[in-house]
Parts: sequence; structure tokens; C-alpha cells
Amino acid sequence: MQATCLVRRYGSIIVDADNHVIATGYNGAPRGQVDCLQRGVCARSNSPQGCDYSKCFSLHSEQNALLQAGRMSKGSTIYIAGIDAMDGNLVNSPPCFHCTKMMINAGIACVVFSLFDGSIKVIKPIDMYRIYEVQLDESICNNSCTNTTRVLSSTSDFYRHLTLN
Repeated sequence: MQATCLVRRYGSIIVDADNHVIATGYNGAPRGQVDCLQRGVCARSNSPQGCDYSKCFSLHSEQNALLQAGRMSKGSTIYIAGIDAMDGNLVNSPPCFHCTKMMINAGIACVVFSLFDGSIKVIKPIDMYRIYEVQLDESICNNSCTNTTRVLSSTSDFYRHLTLN
């Protein structure tokens, strides 16, 4: 995998209705810029998963694939998978809230992503958005976390909901 993150490595593939590859993407620094592998350090390595994205030099794999696909992504399916860069084990790979919003605007029809146990989840971007919306509303109402991105991406309830639906 071409990903250049020292912590997690993700890849995305966008295919059209006939399963022809439209675009691919991996998490890494913008084109021509120094990445974390070259730096030898990850600015977010001590941050909880889902936090401090403003410190990250990389784009998400979904973002890179969407930028590459442009308008061809309308009605397509995006596949997302990820591994831990240290041990090679699968990690949960749902798109973050920000990428989910981008997928809706790009016209992605279906999201397929892997879970740590090797299973896959198939969901429409708008349904993914609704899951995040509920989690975000609950965290705001409960004042439970100042970093809602972390709440959204790491709660066991979130993953439990994904595996039950």
C-alpha cells in the first residue's frame, strides 16, 4: 500500500456501476510535499484516534480518491480498507464525518469498508451521515466530550450500530 502515515495505512477505490475503477487514493501528504515517512515522525502519534487532525500533514484516502475522480464519482461505490502500520492488523475503516459529507456532495452512492474483524459494512453515505448526526447530537446534549470527532470515530456504540445494521 502506498500510504505514507506512520500510524495507520488506508486505501480507497472508487468504482462505477459496472465495477470499473474510476479512482484510487491513499492517506498521505499532498502531492510533492514531505510526508511522515520522510519526516520520520507523525505529529499526531500521541493523539487519541480521531483527534487533532489539524496537526496532520496527510489527506485521507477517501479525500484523495474523491479529488481524483471529480464528477465521475456520481453514482459510484467507494471501497475503504485500513491496517495498523506497526503490526499490519486490520483496523476499523469507516469514513470520518468530514469524508462522509464530501461523499454525499460528490454523489457517491455506496460505501463499503472493512472492520477490524475482517467483516465488511455496506452503507449509503446519507445513512452514515445519520449515524454521525445522532452521535454528535448526543455528545452535544450530554456535554460529554469537547472533541466530537473522537466521540464519533471511536465509541463502541458507533461500531456496534454499524455491525447491527
